Amino acid sequence: MISLSSVSKRFDGKRQVIALDAVDLQIDKGEMVSLVGPSGSGKSTLLNLIGGLDRPSEGDIRIDGTLLRGINDDELTRIRRDKIGFIFQFFNLLPTLSCLENVALPLHLRGWPAAKINDRSRELLSLVKLDNRLEHLPEELSGGERQRVAIARAFRLSPDPASRRANGQSGFEHRRGDSDPDPRAARTAAGHGPDRDA
Repeated sequence: MISLSSVSKRFDGKRQVIALDAVDLQIDKGEMVSLVGPSGSGKSTLLNLIGGLDRPSEGDIRIDGTLLRGINDDELTRIRRDKIGFIFQFFNLLPTLSCLENVALPLHLRGWPAAKINDRSRELLSLVKLDNRLEHLPEELSGGERQRVAIARAFRLSPDPASRRANGQSGFEHRRGDSDPDPRAARTAAGHGPDRDA
């Protein structure tokens, strides 16, 4: 499902920074993987590469068998839209949209009919126990509730997601017995280790 082969990422400036050096990784359907390490160890860089937000300096990344190297920006956008769900550290909810509208927005980009979008968005918010907050704005929610809206938005991809990714303190832990729209999906999460930096 997610495959990295000898992936490296360098940032050039006055001093070259090697953020990732020949990383090999395989994540299969149904696996949950946590990336743990101190600030600056390359967790976010790796997630950005897997999510198609950046491109490696060397090596190959495949999502559901599709090689990301060499595809154009439009194709990469389609893969991000259809295969990858993001849960950002600061949630990135649109402040003027309700919970329901925040979850529904990416579904509109898939061209779904309005009734299907509404039903799916309500289903996802119910899944994260926010069916009583459908019309609330982000500022009317607690931090944990905002996080759950972001999780619901990332789950929009079911029934055929390639990946759900979480970054930083928003890492979503999936436990045995939790409801999940697609238990086959692979999930990756990054967080600081015991020596975490603020």
